[in-house]
Amino acid sequence: MRVAWLSDIISGFHRTDTGVPEYGQQRTGRKARQTKQQIAGSQRRHAFHPAYGNQKVRKAILAGDKAEAASTFSSSMSVIDRIADKKIIHKNKAARHKSRLSAAVKAMPQ
Repeated sequence: MRVAWLSDIISGFHRTDTGVPEYGQQRTGRKARQTKQQIAGSQRRHAFHPAYGNQKVRKAILAGDKAEAASTFSSSMSVIDRIADKKIIHKNKAARHKSRLSAAVKAMPQ
């Protein structure tokens, strides 16, 4: 049996009877399930990324429009709270985002 195994190694490492997929084939079983779960989780987090990044609020602050910044800030607070309740981001991270945005809006000149 050892000789057959060595001949398989020499002939190109592709043994189909071991269950190991050849190059380019998808792995089945536990690792595939874990990969699918990781992809689903990253897609959930990525869907809300602009919400807790608050790009609209930051753009309004950079433009100097305090009324626009205050209105987008108030609407983004509910989004931040919702994604923290769904545990997509941690509640402390949500509080940190809200605090920093609030300080930035308050620091704007009239």
